[in-house]
Amino acid sequence: MGKDVKDLLIGHEVGHALYTPFEGWHDSPEKLEGCPRSYINVVEDCRIEKKIKRDYPGLIGPMSRGYKKLVADEFFGDVDSIDWDKVKLIDKINLKAKIGNLLDVPMSDVELSFYNKSMQTEEFSEVLDVVREILAWTQENQEELIQKPETAEDDFDEEESENEDPTQNMGHDDYEDEEENKKEENTQGNSNPGDEELDDEETDEGSLKTALPEHTDEDISVTDSIFRAMEKTLLPESTEFVYANEISKEVFKKVVFKYDQLAKLRINQKILENQYGCYNNSIGPFYKADSEEKFKAYMKRVKKAIVPAVKEFEQKKAAHQWMHATTAKTGRIDVNKLHSYRVSEDIFAKTTKMANSKNHGMFMIIDYSGSMFDSLNNVLDQLIHSVMFCKAVNIPFDVYAFTSGNNVNELYRDGDLYMDSLSMPQLIHSGLTKSKFEEALKHIFSRMAQCNGPYDRWSRAECEDFGSTPLNQALIVSHKLVREFKKKFGIEKVTFLTITDGDTNRLSVMQSHKIDRIPQERNYNPKHKVEIDGRSVILKDARTGGTKDLLDNLKKRYGVQTMGFFIADHRNDFNHAISKAHFDGNDDMWWSNEFTQAKKKYFAEHKKQKCVHFKDSMGYNNWYVVKNDTFKADEDNEIEADSDMTKGQVLRAFKKFSNNKKNNKNLMSKFGQAVA
Repeated sequence: MGKDVKDLLIGHEVGHALYTPFEGWHDSPEKLEGCPRSYINVVEDCRIEKKIKRDYPGLIGPMSRGYKKLVADEFFGDVDSIDWDKVKLIDKINLKAKIGNLLDVPMSDVELSFYNKSMQTEEFSEVLDVVREILAWTQENQEELIQKPETAEDDFDEEESENEDPTQNMGHDDYEDEEENKKEENTQGNSNPGDEELDDEETDEGSLKTALPEHTDEDISVTDSIFRAMEKTLLPESTEFVYANEISKEVFKKVVFKYDQLAKLRINQKILENQYGCYNNSIGPFYKADSEEKFKAYMKRVKKAIVPAVKEFEQKKAAHQWMHATTAKTGRIDVNKLHSYRVSEDIFAKTTKMANSKNHGMFMIIDYSGSMFDSLNNVLDQLIHSVMFCKAVNIPFDVYAFTSGNNVNELYRDGDLYMDSLSMPQLIHSGLTKSKFEEALKHIFSRMAQCNGPYDRWSRAECEDFGSTPLNQALIVSHKLVREFKKKFGIEKVTFLTITDGDTNRLSVMQSHKIDRIPQERNYNPKHKVEIDGRSVILKDARTGGTKDLLDNLKKRYGVQTMGFFIADHRNDFNHAISKAHFDGNDDMWWSNEFTQAKKKYFAEHKKQKCVHFKDSMGYNNWYVVKNDTFKADEDNEIEADSDMTKGQVLRAFKKFSNNKKNNKNLMSKFGQAVA
């Protein structure tokens, strides 16, 4: 964007590096009472830019011209149509401090005094004092403009959330993706996903659009949030590749746990826990007297629930066969047509040859990250339905989970792709014997049942415990697994299914010039050139762009159909997911007018279908965004009603019961259509 913008941003960041203490970083975990992070950032920017220009006067001109360029590109929103009555004090200070010479920012005498205080700060402690004063004044005089996050549980009403903006937290001091932060917190046990939801309302026409950061305590600076959302557009397309070697056989064997190996690890874990008394409830629910009966009743409902999917699959398969059927004469005379031989030459018997339908297969990878805890029961419910569907229509299948916590650092060489402690346990597959298949189903059902109750680690192998989301690493390993799967069963058409609730961890490459052998991350999110199954694959970046390229490569090399389910725990997750899919992976456009209009259509679709379906987006042929509370394949065939209910309450209970059955049928039908 030119030398001035470059000098502006470098000067600004050097200012932070020189003068901003750790607790002042935007992504610092330090809690500063009464000081919203974006407020701190605005006033701290005033301080550090004043100090850096004082020490380096040559920056004054470039920074002024650089901000002029950024204003023209709407890095502070549409400043030409601002209704100043709807702009908070903190945003007026931010605009006046950075672009005041380009924009007449109206301020009262009181507001001007706060601006002067902000510009006169010399120490970080003074910044905090000014922030608290600004917040207190805003709460007293501009309370209607303050946007406070509200806690809500299981609140997914489309009418209420229609104007919600998805959560973004893009810091310029020490960037960390919000989804990655959330997973890390959940893995460490500091918080449970689903405890909080953020709720903000779209501002009226003439006011600035808002991006609500996840870690906001009391309020936000709108202009600061908009700038952060726009920052990623400044990153240039990297022309330099980060090269990565093919994953070695030794690493592959360490990260993939075949079912027989997993079963032994589970047994060893149970023996260890019983020996040391680590977990009083470590024996799974199948040692209880009624567990076997519950499992049988559940499987009976599953077999009934998969009927719509089986029907859709068989109908589509039959349609394909008849559409490509051919009719030919056999050379044998049809004696029933001999009477017409004088007027017709068509007296030969005919045969119809049905087109051979493709041999199908299903390969699934399931996210076992910590943030999946609240939704894993529904995911495993869908998993059981999916494998039983495959059994019913005689489709080979293979199912792996992916998580982290599997340290294989000693096996890496320089230039190897760091697999981020990837662990891929094989949960179930179609090649199991009848007894082992039932054993695998029971274990999945057992873990699903545990998720419905209090958290209890019970007996499971460490390789299948909750971790983070190394999706890209799992996709790289899946290339070899899919190739082996196709070869083993002679499969022509593989449906590759992912179920996850967040974006992937970053890719990085190992380097050993440092004693602690840390993964290498050059630039911010560089292109990678990775050797995968004998061929080079170029990945756009280390995160979601790389996910798309890996999925596209799976389609190209192995002819798979890619299908994904994204499980949204909160409406902000839901909004973020549909915006990203709408723009084919670009998550910087959620604030645009185009998406504001489009999301109304998506809300309506979800209200009707209980999912939002995207075709050919982000590397997926079919991608479904589903809210956690609707991602259920099975429902007990019971109406929640009792004798004390009024007529209206009974009617509502029956309506809910009917809708649940209809929604579950719709989802399973879509599944059958997509697989066929």
